[in-house]
Amino acid sequence: MSRRRLKNLLLAFVGVGVLLQLGGHLRHIVQSLQNDAVPHARTTAATRPVTSPRPRATALKWTATLAGRVVLEDGHPAANARVFLEGPSAQSTECDESGAFSFGQLRPGDYQLFALLEPLASERLGPLPLGAGEDLRDLTLEVREGALLEGVVVSSTDRRPVSGATIHAAGLRTNSDDTGHFSLVGLPRGRLVALVEAEGFVPRQIALSPPAQRLTLALERGAKVFGTVRAQGMPAVGVAIAARRYDPTRQSDPLPVAFTDARGHFAGFVPTGPMALIAGGQGWAEAISDTLDLKPGEERGIDFELHQGGAIAGRVLSADQTPQSACRVQARDASHDHPVATATSGKHGEFWLTSLPPATYSVLAQCPEGGAELTHIQVSREEELRLDIVLGAARIAGRVVDASGHPVAQARIDARSEGSATRESPFWTSDINGHFSLTGLAGERFTVTARSGEGEAQLRGVKAGSEDLILVLTTSGIEGVARDAYGQRLGDFTLAAIPTSPSGRERPTAPGRPRSQRFVSAEGRFHLPLLPGLYELKVASPGMRGVSIEGVDVRPNRLEHLDLELPAGMDLSGDILSAEDGSPVAHAIVASHPHLLTAFGRAAPVSDGSWTMSDETGAFTLTGLVPDAPISLFVDAPGFEPKVHRLDPPVTARPRIRLTPKSASDNQDSAPDAIAGIGLSLSPREGRLFVGSVLPFGPAQAAGVQVGDELLRVDGQVLSGSPLSAAINAIRGPVGSAVTLTLERQGTTFDIAIPRVEIRF
Repeated sequence: MSRRRLKNLLLAFVGVGVLLQLGGHLRHIVQSLQNDAVPHARTTAATRPVTSPRPRATALKWTATLAGRVVLEDGHPAANARVFLEGPSAQSTECDESGAFSFGQLRPGDYQLFALLEPLASERLGPLPLGAGEDLRDLTLEVREGALLEGVVVSSTDRRPVSGATIHAAGLRTNSDDTGHFSLVGLPRGRLVALVEAEGFVPRQIALSPPAQRLTLALERGAKVFGTVRAQGMPAVGVAIAARRYDPTRQSDPLPVAFTDARGHFAGFVPTGPMALIAGGQGWAEAISDTLDLKPGEERGIDFELHQGGAIAGRVLSADQTPQSACRVQARDASHDHPVATATSGKHGEFWLTSLPPATYSVLAQCPEGGAELTHIQVSREEELRLDIVLGAARIAGRVVDASGHPVAQARIDARSEGSATRESPFWTSDINGHFSLTGLAGERFTVTARSGEGEAQLRGVKAGSEDLILVLTTSGIEGVARDAYGQRLGDFTLAAIPTSPSGRERPTAPGRPRSQRFVSAEGRFHLPLLPGLYELKVASPGMRGVSIEGVDVRPNRLEHLDLELPAGMDLSGDILSAEDGSPVAHAIVASHPHLLTAFGRAAPVSDGSWTMSDETGAFTLTGLVPDAPISLFVDAPGFEPKVHRLDPPVTARPRIRLTPKSASDNQDSAPDAIAGIGLSLSPREGRLFVGSVLPFGPAQAAGVQVGDELLRVDGQVLSGSPLSAAINAIRGPVGSAVTLTLERQGTTFDIAIPRVEIRF
């Protein structure tokens, strides 16, 4: 089978509307199956030299202040305690002999404080909203016995202990011993983020709530990146380098890699597979590398040149053109749906968003009088756009109550227009009687969501002008314990919940969006809040075989208890060789499912199967396979024809898979390495178009599209002529933009906005 044919098959799954055209290739695959028998992240920024370049954003002056005292339990001053500030301006300071501390020249925003005096620690204070020029003084932090964090660091592939790993948490640090064990004492109680790093491994950030004992923290082996960052021709000091995994759902957060030193140099370890490096901070616009597809142990040099970036300036106005002050204005990169810059509008409604790298943006405004969103804003390098954000005239009002009908105060309420593909939207809070009034909305129909400690509620298709909504919070979800095949509790595992619709009672849209979370728990326990509905649950743990559980019914105000057991998996080792001369083929992808030959499939939080890459000698080891069952291996390598290799049990010999070098004609006629798509395929039937497949964890599935939905319109336009080709042309567009599909399901018509993403092979 040629590389072009296999890639076209994959396009049928992840692209748009090509399922029918490539049905022959799918049959060909089926017939083949039947016939074939970081020390770097600890580097601190050096002092910026006087000659270092300065971006224009650094000319802004911040004057806000936070100050107070740290005391012991008996009220005496905690002299020399160290106070940590988290927020837009993160820093730390040491108290004087009276326990006094002060932070000045702060950016506006929300801050948190805590103090450490080993082995004592305070609880976190905050969030503390701080306005421009505001002083918050007389704050008090009380230190008492701190919490304990203890565990072991292991490699995710072979579970061997990792010695010399560094664990950072709340300003403290320690190293693992020769057996991988570590302990940290004197931590603040409550939620905190720990950073774990080791030479040759990808740094990992973990959210924890100490005290926690005997945690097992798994690190994955990474690739090394290094290089230089310059700005205006000079070394850029203290610039943060981060890695963002390729993620078609746009939900991945950047992973910290390193900071540049006094010469602008950096070095660190990043995840293998498709990812991009990001260099930013110090007032410069972010610079993003091309997509890198790195292998374990590989080293790659990357240099960055930083620029001022573009800017968006303008005013926030009400529907009657009245300037709106104190509005939170945010620019979000539409390709990844993450915030890049934030500002607050002044007394004349003016705002200024700076240091924006060239990209397509959504600009959101959250005001006391309402909210609004502008989409598809294209910013070029060092260009300053001027635009006005005008609030809408629509209003939605109602109440938030708990399951007993009692009002819920301080619940967060947000209303997202049905035409918006942005995950974040302006929000309001309910009053003491549970009442809320959402004003200044732009749109005709909305998804209204309420969240609080009491639970979550969501109503879809709410018409503008609705005045009597009742949002009933439910504390639904799943909880339980995860174990391996031998009954041992898992310390590190991932759960993914995918909404599904049962036959006979389909919903206009799925109940919420797919949700995944990685759990680190010494007891193997998990708690995943979910909206009521039916879900498919996927579970995986590093180096182990995953499992899927269908038909998990989450009911209102109930936590469904599940005891999850990951079955025993089988490891398979083999060699990838060239059929031409028997030489080893390095960096070949070996997968148990065809989806995993694309970056789209490998980016899933819980993959459908397992995959690996061959090393420099052509050797590979695939873990988590089903024992005593036929095995189909999908193999692809640059310069070779893809191959499907079948093994029947029992596998007694080490398989040697030989790949045929591709010809020059195949190379010229091969499919592209990347396309813009939304993660579904279309199937024509009797002159109508239906969704034929939806890729797991892709944008279409995250938006609620389901197999069997009928496509009626694209961006409001009725499909004419050849429906399939018209749909393909209408859905295609630039990465980062959104397309709105009008679908029909069980007689109900609804709109779904889906972001276009880059789908890489």
